[in-house]
Amino acid sequence: MLWKLSTALLIALAWLLAPSVRAAEPDPKQATEEAVKPEAAAKPEAPAEPEESADEGDSSDSDTGGYDRDGWYAGLGGGAALELFDDGNAGDSGFVQLRAGYHFLRFASLEVQLEYTPKFKGKSGDFQGMNVATWAAWANAKGYPTAPWTGRFQPFGMVGIAWMWDRRTGSAVIGADENGGFAARFGGGIDLYITDNIVVTAESAWVLPTGNLSDLNQIQIGGALQYRF
Repeated sequence: MLWKLSTALLIALAWLLAPSVRAAEPDPKQATEEAVKPEAAAKPEAPAEPEESADEGDSSDSDTGGYDRDGWYAGLGGGAALELFDDGNAGDSGFVQLRAGYHFLRFASLEVQLEYTPKFKGKSGDFQGMNVATWAAWANAKGYPTAPWTGRFQPFGMVGIAWMWDRRTGSAVIGADENGGFAARFGGGIDLYITDNIVVTAESAWVLPTGNLSDLNQIQIGGALQYRF
């Protein structure tokens, strides 16, 4: 009799606990739906816009490679000085130059130029038996009328003013005769860019001294090797 009562109690207890066990078990259908349900979709990020290059849209140097850019330059030059002396004749001389300047506004540059012409050897007239050497400190202005369009080839016109000294020696003078005076120059030439920084210049100029040096007119033909910073 006791065992029958125990069995009945166990059956009743099992019947009471069955709903809670069923509630604790996951629903396979719901688990499947949750597994296939996509995660909360994050809003897709807009593609990053490409960063504009710092130089994009700046075409100021695109046509010329920057050869007409603003900046400093310096160089060494030389050539031949062909005499056009008044009141006599002399042999031609060579000359050397040291120059530095600043290129600005695409179309212009200003430069200073130190120049030495070592020897015009007198042949006749007032220069018979005389050797003439000159020094000059020039301030030149150059204009580049085709700067934006001609790339590596940069033609220019030039005007300048200087203080010039001369020294005349030889059998026609006692000791040395030295004088000074202003001079002007008018000329032109072309800058040829080998690279963005290395420039070869060819130029010619008519040099017209004044005052005590007014008889030392000359034409200079030469060139220079320059570096643009």
